[in-house]
Amino acid sequence: MEQPPEQLKLREPVFTFHKLKEEAYPDWFRANKEGIARGFCIFPDIRFGRMMAISMLREAWNREIFMEENKGATELDRMYTISYIQYLASHSGLLSYNEIKKIQDGIVVKNVIAPTHKTFEEVSLEAKARKSLGQRIGLLSGSFDPFTITHASLQLMARNYCDYLILGFDNDEHIKLRKGKLREDRGEKAPRYGIRQRRMFAEGLAVTDATVELHPVEIDEEAYRKEYLDLSVDVLFVGETNHPALPRMTKTMDELGGKVHILFGDQFLHSTDIVDGAKDSELPIDFIISEEATAMHSSDLADFLKVNGIYNFVLNQEQ
Repeated sequence: MEQPPEQLKLREPVFTFHKLKEEAYPDWFRANKEGIARGFCIFPDIRFGRMMAISMLREAWNREIFMEENKGATELDRMYTISYIQYLASHSGLLSYNEIKKIQDGIVVKNVIAPTHKTFEEVSLEAKARKSLGQRIGLLSGSFDPFTITHASLQLMARNYCDYLILGFDNDEHIKLRKGKLREDRGEKAPRYGIRQRRMFAEGLAVTDATVELHPVEIDEEAYRKEYLDLSVDVLFVGETNHPALPRMTKTMDELGGKVHILFGDQFLHSTDIVDGAKDSELPIDFIISEEATAMHSSDLADFLKVNGIYNFVLNQEQ
């Protein structure tokens, strides 16, 4: 993988986790490690994963509450838990470095960040202004239907190769045209979520610079070329080596004097893979983040997931 240019620093420092052989972990932590990771991967609203990370960290930093909620845990278990949560939250992009430090210091961090919904024209002007100052503009695009923890991880990776990263969301008609028949055969809608909702999911993360709705409905090389020019794109990010649009993207960016950067190789996990088997009736489309839900994570998480019909998955963050 290409290394970031020397003049660019990591956009967000990330926390590390001291990895030992599984049997060498403290007993309580070894038994609960998988459950901790699962808390970050609640489908479909990634903001819920962010809320879980904040809540679990708050509890872990409060020794009295942590010991009361987790019978049998030791102080070493608590320290490993804190380290692990910080590692997962920072590497996935759910929480920024500064947000994690604030939680450690007992400073309130908002569960939900208010969306900064800008128009295409506003983002275009911002990108042009930044480029005139010598900044590198990146674009990571896709349907993001919904915006999952995989997408958040891709975003965090991409931010290390540019100064300003734009998330480009395919419009609803484009998704319907490309995926409507497949989704219909699966008993699902296309798109699963409307453009505004999909953008709001991503805008709920502190590491998101900007989101835009991409205009092309059909696969039109000239239309995409115009979008890349309007957004002053220097680097176009792709999640996987076998992306079907990779040849078109590479040709267009070569002509524009930019480049395509592949982030994940062949290990990319699609949102379709994540939600395989989920039916529309089971997806809480207007899921609301509440303090009550936050408080429930420690003792009643399993029942909460079952009652609300929320699907969950575990990404092996250590591979």
